[in-house]
Amino acid sequence: MRLRELVTGDLDAFYEHQADREASDLAGIPTRDREAFDPHWQELLADPQIVIRTVEVDVVDERPLRATVAPANAASIRVLEKNGFRLLREEPDTLVFEFR
Repeated sequence: MRLRELVTGDLDAFYEHQADREASDLAGIPTRDREAFDPHWQELLADPQIVIRTVEVDVVDERPLRATVAPANAASIRVLEKNGFRLLREEPDTLVFEFR
């Protein structure tokens, strides 16, 4: 995983991600049609005061997937459990969940 500068070709992927209705509903952020999306990003890209980066990840399709969360973060724990993760173990300041 690495953080890198945005390139123009990334915008198509960004558009597709933000257009996903289920993800939009989960995030509580409305989607934009292409006519609203493109000018929004052009404005961001034109502003020299804004630093835009994206995360690049090598795709790994291995199981089990693991996630860690603070014990006090009840909302994240619920999200993990609703998506099929199960508590694997408790560590001093972290809960470790696993999805198979």
